[in-house]
Amino acid sequence: MKHRHAIFKSRLGLALCFLLAGGAIIPQSSVLKAETSVTQQSRKITGTITDAKGEPLLGVNVVVKGTTNGTITDLDGKYVLEVEPNAILVISYIGYVTQQTPASGNVMNITLKEDTQNLDEVVVVGYGTQQKKDITGSVAVIDTEELLASSGSSATQQLQGKAAGVNIGTSGAPGSATMVRIRGINSINDNGPLYVIDGVSTRDQDLSSINPNDIESMQVLKDASSAAIYGAQAANGVILITTKKGTKTGQPRLTYDGYYGFSKTGKRYDVLNAYDRIDVEWQASKNNLDLTGASANGELPYHQQFGSTSDSWVNHLPNYMTVTGAGGSTSIDPSDYDQANNVVYAPVGDTNWWDEISQLGWMQNHQLSLSGGTDKGQYTMSMNYFDQQGTAIESYFTRYQARANSSYNVRPWLRFGENLTYSFSKNNGLSFSGTESNIYSWTYRASPYVPVYDYAGNYAGSLFAGTGNFQNPVAIRERNKDNSPLANVCKIRENKNKENPCNY
Repeated sequence: MKHRHAIFKSRLGLALCFLLAGGAIIPQSSVLKAETSVTQQSRKITGTITDAKGEPLLGVNVVVKGTTNGTITDLDGKYVLEVEPNAILVISYIGYVTQQTPASGNVMNITLKEDTQNLDEVVVVGYGTQQKKDITGSVAVIDTEELLASSGSSATQQLQGKAAGVNIGTSGAPGSATMVRIRGINSINDNGPLYVIDGVSTRDQDLSSINPNDIESMQVLKDASSAAIYGAQAANGVILITTKKGTKTGQPRLTYDGYYGFSKTGKRYDVLNAYDRIDVEWQASKNNLDLTGASANGELPYHQQFGSTSDSWVNHLPNYMTVTGAGGSTSIDPSDYDQANNVVYAPVGDTNWWDEISQLGWMQNHQLSLSGGTDKGQYTMSMNYFDQQGTAIESYFTRYQARANSSYNVRPWLRFGENLTYSFSKNNGLSFSGTESNIYSWTYRASPYVPVYDYAGNYAGSLFAGTGNFQNPVAIRERNKDNSPLANVCKIRENKNKENPCNY
């Protein structure tokens, strides 16, 4: 193919060279750039990765930074990788410091340094404390700063994604219990781990009574060797929590932490509006008559509230509601109804039940703490207020919590202190029983031509047989808004005595 070159001069006397190809004018600088990129071919590099003693390392990750192009070393610590010019290699291996180095030359031998800071980390285990390098069992150490970087009503919710082999599940409702599984399911009975807080075991499975800001360290003991001291109750693993005891700064330190956040529901299902729903139900009835042959005899779908096709009932919304369709409301006033016909006039409308039961959720957390101490003693006191409003109406979780910890060294052989905590919570969550009897199931099964309220001011419900076995979702939430359990916790123990929560 022939190419023609043309020279154009600007008013400033500058010349630009263009390439005319296929009727398009392309700057020659682009052509030169393309030609240059072709000449810069990718190349293959090789090398060996060893430790400080010169021993080859097996399974070291060698990846080109910013790409998915990578490989691992073999038994002899050797690797082969094809890279582009100016590439940067990222070399990482468990227990060693991650390195980044430019891919210069065709042979690159790399020596990795041990991550001594990580290996010297002090870890709390069942028998006391050990350096991480001396532990033979499987222990995951949780970074408390990373834990507090995420929001949630409990420490177990914030634990999601922070430890390998630990699965966290929750319904998402405010104050809902958290399901924690360490290395899968081990029993046909209880599969939850054992929680040990400051040396005291607890069955508070979701740790809702513990303020996450009060946690100083958290470790997850995964295998039998690391959790052996706790016996059979630790068959599903152990989560060790140590709360803050104060600092040795000498001066009191007053700290405030808080945040405010919003939440909203995810993608919804597309449902029919009132007119389309009635049209579909009418068509279903007509198809049934066609199947039975009744329509051939002139029979057409008819209902006492809708009418028949002769008066184009599909263009009208229902006008009446039956008393029995109000979901068993105890607030119904029988005098509002026509007892002879058992009906009450209902407003005409198109109800979007999802909008009726949904709201913008939000949560707020406020923490005020005072800590201090010297070499002879430390103390810390904290107060916490947490409030979460769910994305469903009348769903919430509120918690008030206070803690006081202190420790004083009177003699080399004598130390005393206290570890006190009080937690009060109020929760009105959502029921997810695994059946159709929950608010979201009712929302999707509710007929859009049924209004939320009838003209008598009562909650509207099912019209008649055939419109579904749903209950009014708004009525369910409103009637249960005050049926919220209260929880009082003292000294990290579940309240069993309603009259005196601290009397054991």
